[in-house]
Amino acid sequence: MADVTSQQPASSLAGAFAALTPRQFSILLLIADGLSNTEIAQRLSLSRSTVAQHVSELLERTGANGRTHLISLAFRSGTLRVPG
Repeated sequence: MADVTSQQPASSLAGAFAALTPRQFSILLLIADGLSNTEIAQRLSLSRSTVAQHVSELLERTGANGRTHLISLAFRSGTLRVPG
């Protein structure tokens, strides 16, 4: 189980997500929709390596340790919300 005390506070996370470029935010949304890097690349007419670079930058910027953690942090920060 993760040590919650070592995670970034929500306000710090919100700042990290607020600083995303429009392209990074688009990729974040597509990750949240469950798309793979290949699918994202096809959807956005990018190379897989470009998408992989953006995903790496997202992980580094937010301190996430993977795609699932990235989406969890996006919800925790208020960047993503459950529709409805």
